[in-house]
Amino acid sequence: MKNILVALILFCTASCVETVVVGSVATAVVMTREKTLLETKNDIIISSKIDAEFIKQGLKTPKDSVGIMVNEGRVLLIGVVREPSKGKLANDISWKISGVKEVIDEIQISQNGLGVSDFTDIAKDSYITSFIKTRLFFKPSLRPSNYKISTTSGIVYVLGTAQDSDNMKNVLSLIAKTSGVKKVVNHIILENDSRRQ
Repeated sequence: MKNILVALILFCTASCVETVVVGSVATAVVMTREKTLLETKNDIIISSKIDAEFIKQGLKTPKDSVGIMVNEGRVLLIGVVREPSKGKLANDISWKISGVKEVIDEIQISQNGLGVSDFTDIAKDSYITSFIKTRLFFKPSLRPSNYKISTTSGIVYVLGTAQDSDNMKNVLSLIAKTSGVKKVVNHIILENDSRRQ
């Protein structure tokens, strides 16, 4: 039973789109999060629209692969493209979507795009992300539902809202101490940050 629970947690936390599960445990999570359910809905809509445009424009291929995370209208772009113009295109598309307040560009430029060895890295990165999310899940005092996490080539990107600087430091420390993490790129803002208005 314990193994099934751990597998279920890993499955739920591995999703790039925030998942809201109905139930007593999920209700407790919703009550402690900084983001409202309406903001969650808006973020999912923004994410879906950007993804659809990226697919149309060839930004979701093995060679040019741009991923996104969205939190309270703040869009974080990650991934690898072969030309700077592709990165600019991703930025332009994101800004055109209604509800976007900020676009953060962490796209890497590589003339080769994603290489063959990168597909092995993708599996490792997915494991790191899932493992971090699972560790956070068991630390409810850190309010794990406030954070979006993704890993690219061992670099962990964090987007979200912290209740205070101590909370943010503890989250970043937990991530940095996770095996396989080479670097942590922090895009967390505090609860009282003006960008949340």
